[in-house]
Amino acid sequence: MSVFATVFAPIFGVVGLFGVASLLYAEFGGRFSLGPISAVPPGTTLSDEDKRKFRVIGAVLLVICFVMLLGGFLLNSGGGKKEDKSEPTPDPVSSSPSVTPSETQTPDPTPTPSPSPSKSSTPTESPQQPEKISLASLTPLNENVNLQPASLNGEEYLDLVREDPVKCGKEEMTYNIGKKYSKFTATAGLYDDYNERDAPSWIFAVYANDGSGDRELFKKKMKFGDAQPINVPIKNAIRLNLVIQWVDPGYSVTCSPLNSYAAVWARPTLTP
Repeated sequence: MSVFATVFAPIFGVVGLFGVASLLYAEFGGRFSLGPISAVPPGTTLSDEDKRKFRVIGAVLLVICFVMLLGGFLLNSGGGKKEDKSEPTPDPVSSSPSVTPSETQTPDPTPTPSPSPSKSSTPTESPQQPEKISLASLTPLNENVNLQPASLNGEEYLDLVREDPVKCGKEEMTYNIGKKYSKFTATAGLYDDYNERDAPSWIFAVYANDGSGDRELFKKKMKFGDAQPINVPIKNAIRLNLVIQWVDPGYSVTCSPLNSYAAVWARPTLTP
């Protein structure tokens, strides 16, 4: 429904009614009331001049109403036809591209295959393997390890474990390694501040225990200035034991617990 039919047509109809009422009012000589537009009180007789004025007003209102109504309907109907001609409703069937069903359903002759997950991209579930670590990162069972830096044959080491047995004594460091490693490497020797006059040599030894007792992997008598590389297998070993032991020089030596010496196991590494 157009705006003219819903809004302006009723307004023009009311104007037309007032025009007809004005004509009737003049013809009946003002013997009925027109409300706010009454020229004289009801029941009085209009003069000829007043009748003429109401006839003119009524005629003018009717002409205006007729002209506006006619023009509005013509404009509304004419505009609707133009819109129908200029913008026809597209036929959903005829407006679609004329293609045969075979053309619309023909797949791409060279379709791109979707990538399938390769076997290499799928993470394999394997037990986590231990990494190579320094023995200094573990705590020995006796918990008396010394990790202070030391020099060995002029080279200073930061990654090391030290043993400080008393003079005429023996000291061991035992580590739980839980069968996780297959090789132990290190460089062993007496650190550069050692006083060789009190004890000329010490025994360095490495033992592994797989549950059937200690197995000797390395043993060597070493004096000040020696630096011995160690590379021994420790596969299936549950414990690793590092031993430093004083060697009696064969002459009278005063053994005092106040004197201690340092054995250095430099870069002690456990390898899976």
